[in-house]
Amino acid sequence: MREGRVAEDYIRKLFILEHPEFEVIPQPKNTFWLFRRKDYPLITCTPDGLFKDIKNNLKFGLEIKDVELRKREYREEWESGILPNQYYCQTLHYMVTMNDLDGVLLLARLKYYVYDEYSEDFQIDHTEDRYFWVYREDVLEDIKYLEEKEIDFITNNIV
Repeated sequence: MREGRVAEDYIRKLFILEHPEFEVIPQPKNTFWLFRRKDYPLITCTPDGLFKDIKNNLKFGLEIKDVELRKREYREEWESGILPNQYYCQTLHYMVTMNDLDGVLLLARLKYYVYDEYSEDFQIDHTEDRYFWVYREDVLEDIKYLEEKEIDFITNNIV
């Protein structure tokens, strides 16, 4: 987990360099973003980044995942081309919290490992970046469903 948190800043900076078509919204210095809904202040999110698609004037949240693929089932899940459910829900949660987002990009840095018999441990073989775009207009029903569940949970279990 620590490695993933440390790597996020470097992955974000690399993303900025590789995508001049996007205008990155600067993150607060020495802290992180915390967005909170006014009507339900317990609904919050802390995006790893925010950026705008300059050409289309769209605003996106950025979620960075540093994923170690040591087990076959994790590798198969990520290689299916479909965002794993728990991360899909996280992108929806961004849009439940921030109604001004047009979507969320989940950037997954996938680290592939091979077993090294000499060291009797797993070693990094290679890495790949995968982009999973989730557009608000495509997932309105899912956002509504998650929002209802979150509000129900807060109302009936926290308040």
